Amino acid sequence: MKLFGTAQPFIESRENSFKIGRLVANYDFFKALFKYSDFDEFHIFCPTFANCQLTQKRISEENIPNEHKTRIKVSHIASLKKSIAENNYHIFHLGGWGFFFPGLIHLRNIYSPRPFPITGVTHSLNVKQASFYALKVCTAPVLPFDSIVCTSNCGKKVLKKLFEVTENNFNRMKFKYRGRMDVIPLGIDDAYRTVPDRSQSRKSLGIDDDSFVILSLGRLASDNKMDFAPFLTAIKRFTIKNKDKKIIFILAGGADNHEQKLIKTLLQENQLEDTTKLFINFEDNKKKLLYSAADIYTAPIDNFQETFGLSVVEAMAYECAVVVSDFNGYSEIVDHDINGIKVPTFWADATREFEGVSEIMNFPTYQLLLSQSVAVDLDKMSEVFQELLETPEKCRELAKAARKKVEQNYFWSDVVKQYCALWDELAEQAKSSSVDVEKPKNPWEIDYFSIFSHYPSKILSDNSMIYLSEYGRQALESGDIPVSYSDVGASAVIPQLITIALKLIDQNPITASQFTNSLQKHVAISDSTALYYLLWMAKYNLVGISD
Repeated sequence: MKLFGTAQPFIESRENSFKIGRLVANYDFFKALFKYSDFDEFHIFCPTFANCQLTQKRISEENIPNEHKTRIKVSHIASLKKSIAENNYHIFHLGGWGFFFPGLIHLRNIYSPRPFPITGVTHSLNVKQASFYALKVCTAPVLPFDSIVCTSNCGKKVLKKLFEVTENNFNRMKFKYRGRMDVIPLGIDDAYRTVPDRSQSRKSLGIDDDSFVILSLGRLASDNKMDFAPFLTAIKRFTIKNKDKKIIFILAGGADNHEQKLIKTLLQENQLEDTTKLFINFEDNKKKLLYSAADIYTAPIDNFQETFGLSVVEAMAYECAVVVSDFNGYSEIVDHDINGIKVPTFWADATREFEGVSEIMNFPTYQLLLSQSVAVDLDKMSEVFQELLETPEKCRELAKAARKKVEQNYFWSDVVKQYCALWDELAEQAKSSSVDVEKPKNPWEIDYFSIFSHYPSKILSDNSMIYLSEYGRQALESGDIPVSYSDVGASAVIPQLITIALKLIDQNPITASQFTNSLQKHVAISDSTALYYLLWMAKYNLVGISD
């Protein structure tokens, strides 16, 4: 049986609507995986019982063939260790590279009878925790057939440099990343294969059919997307120059109250209120109208947060001529003057004044300081707008070519095939590998008992006496046993065993050791788990403990 596993939540938010970014990328990836891959079963291990329920509900509502839905098994993460020990997984894949990846490596190496490949994927690589994640990955016993999948070559270079810095900083300890780094792009839903009618989309948005429409869609945040002040000034100059033309500027994206106020102020200052259609925190079903109504999609990005550029691909799918910064992952998506235009960007080693203090700085503030030192050639961007306005045939030609590139590279049904090919290759590599599997204890896992054992009044010993409390006797007779929290029930406490455990000490007090041995005759549990039951019952006043 070909098994897929993940410990990355399929759903990370209760929000019914995802806008942009990592959440939607991971969610759409898993949906495509369920539809287009050839796995016999998908095992999803959720972090909480509530997340298990939410995941099951969302899967039931998704447009996934029913025969595929039956292959999806949702479990609490407490069962992960047992499942790894008992199943022969083809692959485990995670929607990130730093948070779950190192811990899963340790878990796999210790408990799996046959090591299987583990892959993760990059999203933003500029986060404050990136160096810490790199250290955790470099200290993990990664195997040669494990891989971190980068969504772009520029992202791969960043990750490689992060590992190199980590290896150099901790040179004496010989920390090193020993896995692979492969490149597979993000994708978009195959629903984008159908392009809405531009005239109808414009009519729905109240835009005249003969307008020249420029769209900018993304997070409306200057500290982690782009600086809107110079951009909107450039839009103002372009509209003034072409005041005899019907220029419509659409600005759309997610924004908090502070960002909304800033954007509205900038539009007012640049006298763009009449020219601009503003869509803040719009619903997902509006997105296809925005893209399909536009002649041009533009994103003069200046932030280090992006490693790919999903909105660029979406715009290209809807036949927009894209005009974007020649920066980060955007540079790889667009082929200059073939399926879009790349606007030059400039940077230098200009932020040394922040060295030493950046690590303890407010992260958004530091990202703003960094991005403020990245210059986008907005004059060139305006020239491109002017050229595409005056030569609509070139605008259409770039848009058609953009659509063609998406069809060849970026639909999830095709991207999933790339993942499956990589996973098959890694699985074969794992089967033929003769590398010694290191099984060190995870150094990032806290042994709470060792560290906090001085907290309680007493530590339970084998000879501690356990007796049934008056409340415990009443509960046993009535059958009205306290109910554990859902996550505790999913992880450790089975209600039926509580009744059995109470019956073991119904007649006479017994020692903790005798309790453990007696309970283990009814169910295969460890000494530690038996003690967990005992302490839980004492917590709920079902039993008492004495020396």
